[in-house]
Amino acid sequence: MQIALFLASAKATNERPDAIEGSNAFLSYYYAGQCREKQHRMDEAKEFYRKAGHYEPAKERLERIG
Repeated sequence: MQIALFLASAKATNERPDAIEGSNAFLSYYYAGQCREKQHRMDEAKEFYRKAGHYEPAKERLERIG
């Protein structure tokens, strides 16, 4: 759902999705972490959250899952 909203907002603003800040960097890692977490693959989730670097929601998830 979030990806659909992301792409819709890019289309509405005439921006390429890869031109939006983070779409090729920390956001990709954050969303990959969320997917792994929902699959109960916590070690992989943590690694993706770490790769998201300074992105605050990733830091929060990493703290929460330990």
